[in-house]
Amino acid sequence: MTMALRTALRALWLHRLRSILTMTGIAVGIAAVILMVAIGTATQKQVIDQIQNLGANVMMVVAGQRTGPGGVRLSGDTNVLLTEDDAVAIRAQLPSVREVGATWWGSGQAINGNRNSWSRMHGITAGFMEVRAWPAVSGRLITDEDNAAVAKVALLGQTVVKRLFEPGEDPVGQVIRLRNVPFQVIGVLASKGQSTQGWDQDDVVYVPLATARMRLNNKPAPQIQSASAIAGKKRFDGSGKTGFQKVEQVKANPSVVFAGAVNSIMIQAHDAGSLRTTTDEVRELLRQRHRLMPGEPDDFDIRNLSEVAEARAASARILTALLVGIAALSLLIAGIGIMNIMLVSVTERTAEIGLRLAVGAGRRDILSQFLIEAAALALVSGLLGVLLGFGGVLAVDAATQIAPRIDPLTALGAFLGAGLIGVTFGLYPAWQASRLDPIVALRRV
Repeated sequence: MTMALRTALRALWLHRLRSILTMTGIAVGIAAVILMVAIGTATQKQVIDQIQNLGANVMMVVAGQRTGPGGVRLSGDTNVLLTEDDAVAIRAQLPSVREVGATWWGSGQAINGNRNSWSRMHGITAGFMEVRAWPAVSGRLITDEDNAAVAKVALLGQTVVKRLFEPGEDPVGQVIRLRNVPFQVIGVLASKGQSTQGWDQDDVVYVPLATARMRLNNKPAPQIQSASAIAGKKRFDGSGKTGFQKVEQVKANPSVVFAGAVNSIMIQAHDAGSLRTTTDEVRELLRQRHRLMPGEPDDFDIRNLSEVAEARAASARILTALLVGIAALSLLIAGIGIMNIMLVSVTERTAEIGLRLAVGAGRRDILSQFLIEAAALALVSGLLGVLLGFGGVLAVDAATQIAPRIDPLTALGAFLGAGLIGVTFGLYPAWQASRLDPIVALRRV
């Protein structure tokens, strides 16, 4: 075996250029497999992290499109039809719902001394952070008592903390200004990173929902009840109209914003298996509360965030499988190249084979020699491919934020796979060499 290996390596060395060109194909294929698996695994991890950042089993209800004068479709922000009453009803009436959080979206300037940050400023109810599975690393979260008292307290994301405070400085207990209104910092949130849309989730300030309306909203809502609260009821507050008439008036006027309105309602189901059922229950309840007739389109949209993120994870897995398949195809082509080179080698060395057979070498010796040559060629190529793949992973890690990581099992499997390709595709040329007739082969001496 040692002699056969030495002979095989000497034969490869005598045809260095041809061997290098053959090894290049296998090395590139192995490197591509390692790199694609590393990138695919990192991408899937990012998507899974994003699912966890969204919170488990989460859906979001936002205001849907309404029809304005002339039949023009209007955005949900133009005519807000979701209220805190809706969120309370969902939490109280649907047993499949674990927690609910209502949100009012906004943005503005946060100031601390001579530092400032233009960030998103959202008003939230106490259940929002529970739904988002977003803990505080210091201080505390917003409570129902904060909303009831319209407390001027704020939760800060990590990005806002870095902009407003010195490194190592504790923001909890300090007073900052939000839209020139003083707020006390009660907590700092854990880092969330980028969202599935690519924006920085840590560049945000959260305040109680009631406080956001009264202190940060530049356009206070008119003093009327929400659509769901007044529909079908005879409520008069100086307008002389019943609740039903007021709802119709509000629907016809897209510039009206309800008192108690929210931009979105975040809902957490008890488990992933009940998400679809919970979605149907939420839709049915909101249609009842909004007095929508059968056949009338929803005036809200329900977005299953976990399913969207999981669909992206599935897409990432499919893309990874596709790329690995392409890399494997390149290995197959490289294997065909090994077979071609070995057949050429058998033809060139016919006289050598005949001479060895004539002096007593067995057909098994010839077979093993050429198999060892093919395996050595593939294994050296595999080793170079593994090194090249490691270098590619390091380059991608340095140049992007994908943060791919090398899987040792994948590298080992690729290396052994290269050897298997060499043996598989070298078997036929080796068999051809072992079947040569010594007398016919010696005629070429």
